[in-house]
Amino acid sequence: MEKLYPDTFWNVSINWTKPKLYENILEKYSEYDDYSYFYKITGQYSTKEHKLYYIGKAYYQTVSMRLSQKDHQKRFNKLSKDYPKHKLYVSFGIVKLANGHITEKRIDQIESLLIYSHDFDHLLNKQKLNELKVTEPYIILNSGYRTPLYKEIHFGIFAK
Repeated sequence: MEKLYPDTFWNVSINWTKPKLYENILEKYSEYDDYSYFYKITGQYSTKEHKLYYIGKAYYQTVSMRLSQKDHQKRFNKLSKDYPKHKLYVSFGIVKLANGHITEKRIDQIESLLIYSHDFDHLLNKQKLNELKVTEPYIILNSGYRTPLYKEIHFGIFAK
């Protein structure tokens, strides 16, 4: 499979950090806050696989600040109530672009693709599932502690 216009694709790498307990991030600033643009909230029961609950971005603020806001406090309370036997975790997504600069528009489009491609049963992000407003082609490579995210996401026109 080849890209029709190879020079116009955004090549994005996201390295996901080891999951930390949600409560611990609320209590103190994380060492990843200064350079993370994304975060994912997962839940784990016993030793089973992590369930994906939420994917978010933090462009103008840190992930820790975002998680302490009122809408996330409500989300945390809802998840704790709906899944009382699950431990809730947060992973930080550290972004690298092979070409170009990180901009608010690119971060928003990458978040949209992450959400749209991971429409799992437990995912709370519903707003971005109804309309995909991505205007450029992307290849997103997830690495590190990416579970349950797909390793690769491709968006654009391909030919074989």
